[in-house]
Amino acid sequence: MTASQERALACLLEAKTVSEAASLSGVSVRTLHRWLQLLEFKAAYAEARKALVDGAIVRLQGASSKSADCLVGLLDSDKPGIALAAAKEILRIAVESLSLIELEARLSSIELTLQSLSTAQWEIHGIR
Repeated sequence: MTASQERALACLLEAKTVSEAASLSGVSVRTLHRWLQLLEFKAAYAEARKALVDGAIVRLQGASSKSADCLVGLLDSDKPGIALAAAKEILRIAVESLSLIELEARLSSIELTLQSLSTAQWEIHGIR
């Protein structure tokens, strides 16, 4: 990629629109749209966006303990509505988490069963 394309890529990550990114990077909107059709540029843009989102997710995961402490602390609120909302949210998260754990266990069991089947067994059932 050229230096102009790398600058445009950085601007795409910061700008709200393609037009704004083009303006910030000093290229025309038409050029930026053309670059977005190039496989190398498109792949670099997708990778940069993924890295940006991955960084945000890591940051949110790091704050999850503090968030849980906050939610648990709200159970002791003097305002019944706040305590009730916190209790409902905690129960919702607990049930959802349990469902995900059970689903993961079932999926793992299915994967183990599939792995144990030999190629011959697959062919007997007409699955290739």
